[in-house]
Amino acid sequence: MVGIVEKHPLANAANSGDARNIYQCIQTFDINHLTLILSKLDLRKSVEIVNMQDEAGYTLLHSAAYYNTFKIADYIITFFKRRFATYLKQRYLKRHNLPRNTQ
Repeated sequence: MVGIVEKHPLANAANSGDARNIYQCIQTFDINHLTLILSKLDLRKSVEIVNMQDEAGYTLLHSAAYYNTFKIADYIITFFKRRFATYLKQRYLKRHNLPRNTQ
């Protein structure tokens, strides 16, 4: 099982299972389970996963490259890009007191 660096927000006691499961999905090429796990993360945590590291210092993309899982690497990049855009939009709207679109 993959060890997770404790300083990462997903690595705290409540979320260490999610972090381990994310890395395990990469190792076992299980994109369906990975999609399910990532979709359940709140917006802020889903943005922070790009920095998550295992005990060897590998990020999710490092692991996807190591296990030669292009499809998973592509999904992680696409997922992060969408979530980060949503996160930035919400921060912008909040900062400028603009109405939020609920769609």
